[in-house]
Amino acid sequence: MALRKSDASHDITRRQFCESTTVLGAALLHAGTLLAAAESASKSKEPAGSWPVPRQNRCLTNIQPLAGRISAAPHIVAEIAFPRTQGALTSLVAQIHSSHSSHSSHPVQSKPSGTVDRAVVAANGRLRCYALDGKLLWEAHPPGLNFESVVAAEDLDGDGRVELALMAGRPTQPLGAMVLVDASNGKVLYQYDVEPMSYWWTMKVDHFLPERRGKQILVCEHGYPPDAKFGYIALLAFEKPGETPSVRWRYDFDHYTCFPTLLTADVDGDGVDEICVETHSRMWVLDARTGKAKQFLTWDVSPANIRSYGLVRFQDLNGDGLPEFLCIANFAQHHEVLLNEKGRLKLAWAHGWDTSVTTQTIVTTWPDPPVADVDGDGKLELVVNLFACDKEPRWMVRIYDALTGVLKATALDRVATYLHDVDGDGAAELLADISHDPTLTYIQGACLLKSQSRAGVSPAPQTCNELWNQEGVHSAPLLQLKRTDAAEKLPTSIFVQDKSGTRQLSWEAGQGVVLKEGSPPKPPAGPDFSRIPSTVGPALNTPLVADVDGDGRNEVVHWHEGRVTIYRYERGKGFRTIATHSSAAAPALADLDGDGQLEMVIGVAGPTIDPVIHALRPGREPESLWKVTLKPRDHEGVPHGPPLVFQTGHFLGRVHFPENAPSDHQDSIARTRPAIPPLPRRGGEGRGEGERSSSVRFTEKRAYDLYVYVGTPNMRSLVLDGINGRVAWEKGKIPGLERYYGPTVNLSAVWDVNGDGKDDLVFTCPDYYCVSSGATGEPLVGPAYPPNIFNQPSQGLYTAPAILPNKQGDPTVCLFDGHYFLAAMSAHAAPLWYHLPPVGEAKAGAEGFIQTREGQWLIGFGRQDGQFVCLDLQTGKSRWQLPLRSTASAVAACDINGDGQQEFIFGTTHGDLYAVADAGDHGHVVWRARLPAAVGAPVIADVDNDGSSEILVTLGDGRLCLLRPAV
Repeated sequence: MALRKSDASHDITRRQFCESTTVLGAALLHAGTLLAAAESASKSKEPAGSWPVPRQNRCLTNIQPLAGRISAAPHIVAEIAFPRTQGALTSLVAQIHSSHSSHSSHPVQSKPSGTVDRAVVAANGRLRCYALDGKLLWEAHPPGLNFESVVAAEDLDGDGRVELALMAGRPTQPLGAMVLVDASNGKVLYQYDVEPMSYWWTMKVDHFLPERRGKQILVCEHGYPPDAKFGYIALLAFEKPGETPSVRWRYDFDHYTCFPTLLTADVDGDGVDEICVETHSRMWVLDARTGKAKQFLTWDVSPANIRSYGLVRFQDLNGDGLPEFLCIANFAQHHEVLLNEKGRLKLAWAHGWDTSVTTQTIVTTWPDPPVADVDGDGKLELVVNLFACDKEPRWMVRIYDALTGVLKATALDRVATYLHDVDGDGAAELLADISHDPTLTYIQGACLLKSQSRAGVSPAPQTCNELWNQEGVHSAPLLQLKRTDAAEKLPTSIFVQDKSGTRQLSWEAGQGVVLKEGSPPKPPAGPDFSRIPSTVGPALNTPLVADVDGDGRNEVVHWHEGRVTIYRYERGKGFRTIATHSSAAAPALADLDGDGQLEMVIGVAGPTIDPVIHALRPGREPESLWKVTLKPRDHEGVPHGPPLVFQTGHFLGRVHFPENAPSDHQDSIARTRPAIPPLPRRGGEGRGEGERSSSVRFTEKRAYDLYVYVGTPNMRSLVLDGINGRVAWEKGKIPGLERYYGPTVNLSAVWDVNGDGKDDLVFTCPDYYCVSSGATGEPLVGPAYPPNIFNQPSQGLYTAPAILPNKQGDPTVCLFDGHYFLAAMSAHAAPLWYHLPPVGEAKAGAEGFIQTREGQWLIGFGRQDGQFVCLDLQTGKSRWQLPLRSTASAVAACDINGDGQQEFIFGTTHGDLYAVADAGDHGHVVWRARLPAAVGAPVIADVDNDGSSEILVTLGDGRLCLLRPAV
């Protein structure tokens, strides 16, 4: 890992990027550090053995302060099982026959014989093959490899045997490999290691060479600044049946590539498809036989951002037999056509909108198909739907001449979904949904639109005629808003749906549109996979552990698929459910009213409703502390990031006291806090509105307040007074900067950065480092740009700030869990060091921290190359490495065996759970537990309430498991 010392004396110009406590540490740090940090830290501590917030504490260290008694590999003593699925099944035909000798030189393709008799699934790095009766035929998970996806399952080389072509990590993507596996036994036949250049690669299997039998494999690695190289593309081909493939050609890109799309089309009409690589409004047209560039071109989509993510494809738009190129971008907002003139592509037209990709206000989508003759002039039109394209928050259907880009017709408050010639006049009508919602969650009805030919009329776009309209229905099936594909042909029928069912739109002379019984055709029946077992678990969030009902015992609190469930573990009986609540966010646990017991905050958010935040008192009466509806406000933008995220801290510096306390005592306390009137019992004024229990009484204790990140229906960043839920302050978009003022991607931390006795919010958004005053929301530090902080070229995207107190002065802030970026600095952004790890040396799971007996902070994490590494926090230098040959989870820490020294605790995709101690110049494996599935991030807490810590882990087979020492 290369180490660069920081020099902040030179600023680097910001460029646009791809996509965008309190010292509660007192409970988790060593005593010497705590004493030094205590004056600027919050006085409150979480009970030892709890895990009440993500990463255990508001400093995000992921350290459990309560020691464990696990000195040898633990075992599973209890579990919570979640529904499993079969995973993504790929069907196979075991027997292949050819119509010619396997040594024939003629390019005749092998054909499957018989019916599908088995299926394979790649999940959690493991590859399994089943017979259709459910019998496991074989499984494979070699050390150092994690199978990710099956790209092809057929006889690729023409030898009569089936090969599986897979994308795999070695062990962690994007340090990747194209792997061929024998479908009969799971053995690896061939491995092509992708040259690591950047953070993404892809592969495609197809018949690229018409004179060759079998299929070939295309591998493409992208390259994007600040990467040193621009990426490459290589074609691997089989020279003879039964042999391994070799690289036939390789083309190294001479301009950067970013998530390129691989297309094939006979651009020059010679009968052989070219390989076309499109990215960011530029394209290479490559000869499939040689890899040589036949054409390279770029085109102007200004004022839009050049990113081309969305629908990109070739289609003959003028009937000359040569394909044009079409792009409808839905991340950046533009659409364009490249005209094909005698095998050379050139820009015909482009329409683009000057909107930020990080604070988006416009939404783009399209119907199926997006191209058809909709006005009967014998020419093709392109149909696109845009939300807020004219700065008004409403949908608009836009119909263009496909070859010239002239806007021919529009329809407001409509979203075209399907094109079909309903009335039989030779021109397609537009089935459209009626909606004012940018997310298309709420649809008011549907209609049928007709566009008339513009011959002999004004050049201004026409308004579509409406042939039919009905409330309470929507087009069926619904199309995904962020899809990247589209049909090429008109459907044979179109349908609408309501609560009573699905019906077909038809046309009858004299009546017009009529609805008849009918539904979209079902896809053809495939193989019967019903007997194949379900072994793949859902993605599980890590739980919280705390005493949420005030009975003196810890409970496990888990958020999954929109529900918060509280469990209690009882020895010999396992987990039992205590309560469940609906919530759009993982809950926050904190003492909001200062009574010494935790409240649980949940919330509701959606694209068509005002967010509701609810503070509960589980197991107590009344159960509700307060409930607040966040009133609408004027805003721009569309949903951004998760619907809701919570963080808690002593942001307002409040001290709550009994209602019968002496008045002089109350006055002395009141002078330390801003005056905010109490929330009315019913209704109320201001931006927060809700109810609060009138029977709650308060003790003289510091209570927590609530930070809320709202991502839906639009981004809001605000703090609520913990005692009543009133909005203390609110922020949105950062003035003069294309960023939102909040933790848009990763976790936020909490610390009293300015020493005023009130906690502040520390976050990135998602590259700029920010410290926001907890009391007012005003910036205390930043927004500070990592290229300027550290004098280096990387944006430092998507990091979280871990706060690690020092014996004196500012704590060290480690920007961790980022996008090929790891750095350390002071809380006021004074730089220490940074790493720009290349592919392979970057983290696989989020980093963890331990503190040695001497008070030295260390960082530990699993790298993409399967090594576990330990770094010194102050210098960034490596102390030691430990080979895992697997992908490590996020890393937690605890003195797990009670020897007075903290250990790194983490899981791997190969089913191991490790406890690793720092031994100075090497890592010492304290123990290693073997578990039956991939092991997720550990949570370390006193789950069984015996006074020592146990371990909770999620497994890839869909279980949340408790591990304790073997008896």
